[in-house]
Amino acid sequence: MNMEFDESEIDNSFRLCSGKTLKNLKDLKRYVKEMPDEVYNYHVTGDKNDFAFWLKNCLELGQLAKSLNGVKTKRNFIKKILEA
Repeated sequence: MNMEFDESEIDNSFRLCSGKTLKNLKDLKRYVKEMPDEVYNYHVTGDKNDFAFWLKNCLELGQLAKSLNGVKTKRNFIKKILEA
């Protein structure tokens, strides 16, 4: 069995709890202002920040991810994302 794969086959997209899929930072910037509170609150809690995890581990945007880890409010999250 051949376990090799083409890196172009890797899907680094982020599937939100609402079913919407974000493929990159540009998609997140476009969607963040209209993101329902319940979607934001599902992905960002006191224990986790799924967006920061995705940005760091899938999109290799570690500095941005680090700056988002301390952000708890949607308003501040939007500000940080739009500044990126």
